Amino acid sequence: MVVELGTWKEHRLDVAVSLSGCGMTPDGVFYYLKRDGRDLTLMRADLSQGTPQVVYRRQDGPWVRTLGTVTSDGRYYAGGLASATEGS
Repeated sequence: MVVELGTWKEHRLDVAVSLSGCGMTPDGVFYYLKRDGRDLTLMRADLSQGTPQVVYRRQDGPWVRTLGTVTSDGRYYAGGLASATEGS
């Protein structure tokens, strides 16, 4: 969910089994990890428009276990991976 500050109006951004690894760029682009079954997808959403886009999809790979972060230029997303045995 995205909530407009001041009016507190709610908008649904996305639906998934799990969302994690959130990061935000200085210009308001929101990054998050979306998990559907065994797939893990890095998503990007411009909050002023509210339109999520797929950035990268990983199938059956290790799970990102930490909060994410995005570099100030928006070129890199970083998050910590689980060990090979932990994600199985």
